[in-house]
Parts: sequence; structure tokens; C-alpha cells
Amino acid sequence: MTTHHHMQAALRRQGRDAPARRADALEFRLLFAALLPVFLAVETLARLKPGRRPPEVSGTRRGSVWEEAKAATYRAVPLAFMG
Repeated sequence: MTTHHHMQAALRRQGRDAPARRADALEFRLLFAALLPVFLAVETLARLKPGRRPPEVSGTRRGSVWEEAKAATYRAVPLAFMG
């Protein structure tokens, strides 16, 4: 289940009305669309940084630049709804 689905489930549990849920879902998607290019650039620059050890040397398996940027965005966007 994605973070977006978790957010939708939490809103349903809170008993919020449908228009408010739709507005929050739209806000989530807009924030996601705005932040994804930022995280994509950050991940690309991190991969190009000199001295970065390749995954096969460091023993860690990383996803593609797209997967890592998308995962970082899904971790960051829900923080805007906390509080």
C-alpha cells in the first residue's frame, strides 16, 4: 500500500466529508508533482558525485534514479499533512 493510500484511509477514518478528502488528495498530488523533479535532480546529482562507491562495491542494492526519487517524494510529501 502506498503512502497515498495510507493518507486516504486515514482521512476516511477521521470521518471527513468527501469534498475535504478530494481537496486533500488533490493537494497531495500537486505537492508530489512539484517535489518529484526536485528529488529526481537530487538523486541524479548524488549518483554523479565523484567518489561515490558503486552499489556492487558497497554491498547495498539501490533502485533506479526514478525509483529512488519517487520513494523519497512519497516519504516527504506526507510530512506536509502532519500537524
